[in-house]
Amino acid sequence: MEKKIKASIYDFDKTLYRGDSLIDFWIYMLIRRPYTLLLLPLQFFFGILFILKLVRLARFKALFLLFTTGLKTELLDYYLKDFWKRKRKKIFPWVRERLAEERKRGEFLICNSASPRFILEPMVSELGFDLLICTEFEARDGRQTNRMIGTNCRGEEKVRRLEKWSAENDIELSVTSAYSDHLSDVPLLELAEHGYLIVHGKIEPYTPTNRRSN
Repeated sequence: MEKKIKASIYDFDKTLYRGDSLIDFWIYMLIRRPYTLLLLPLQFFFGILFILKLVRLARFKALFLLFTTGLKTELLDYYLKDFWKRKRKKIFPWVRERLAEERKRGEFLICNSASPRFILEPMVSELGFDLLICTEFEARDGRQTNRMIGTNCRGEEKVRRLEKWSAENDIELSVTSAYSDHLSDVPLLELAEHGYLIVHGKIEPYTPTNRRSN
């Protein structure tokens, strides 16, 4: 028998967090491991190819994450613990109160993001989410790699992964609320009873009208 769950779903970057967590972590690591500056020409080159649409976003993201390749997972965890200690102030002021209200109503809290799991997981756990759906990267023999597992968790893929998780866990999922800063998440917003766009850190109701205006 299927278990019925009501959920609230949140994107992460620029929705819960003021900025891009991947870029912020890259800058953090550049300061602590300056030799990763040697990767800049390669990252810049593939950035241009991505802008010219000659490289897919998933491929560019994997190449960008070369700065984490080979790091021992325990060292990466140490860096991330310190990173989030410094960056938790960038979580928007309304977030914790909103999550607490939804949790009190019995909502199942899901963070559904294109960012890498190893970056998001510490903060998503701190915020009290029940589930993290995101882009996965492989760790092998106790070291991080830049090898993406599956595809980039963006746009329609967010809905596919949500449906896959529901089916695998024999869950009938109804989405009460969905939050995102970006219209690539329209499939997720339209899945919800109430969709919300985050504009400069403020919550605005999502409607087809503001979809066209963006």
